Amino acid sequence: MKLLGKILCLSCLTASLFISGCTEKEAPKTKPNFIHPSKIPAPAGKPEDSQLTTAPSGFKYRVLRAGTGKSPQATDQVEVHYRGNLVDGKEFDSSYKRGNSTTFRVNQVIKGWTQALQMMKEGGRWQIVVPPHLGYGAMGAGNIIPPNATLIFEIELIKVIK
Repeated sequence: MKLLGKILCLSCLTASLFISGCTEKEAPKTKPNFIHPSKIPAPAGKPEDSQLTTAPSGFKYRVLRAGTGKSPQATDQVEVHYRGNLVDGKEFDSSYKRGNSTTFRVNQVIKGWTQALQMMKEGGRWQIVVPPHLGYGAMGAGNIIPPNATLIFEIELIKVIK
């Protein structure tokens, strides 16, 4: 009887390990897709040598147009226009192309966006470079954004909605 109990216990442990291994997705082992700031192109109409500033968390930004309105808090909703590119220049999303701005709560987007938006003022337009740890990380985002991707966004903060 003791042998049957041990076999049953071992079977349960094996099944448990198998099930937990099937439900967790292992992060892909790829090198981060970092890019040197000097290689990041300036948007159209802006000189190539316009300086990128590094925020304490590690994202980089370039002010394309300074805003004059209020800055949002993490819990505020904002209306923005934006475009997102991979470092190879491939555009993966654009509210400009859709012809509609978008509204969301500041703390419901990737960390790089949350931090940048809180530094911006209404009417401002920034280019931000988001490293993987402030973006989608090792998991990426579907088939659109690869694992460990550095992302480049142009964000226009239209309005802060309290």
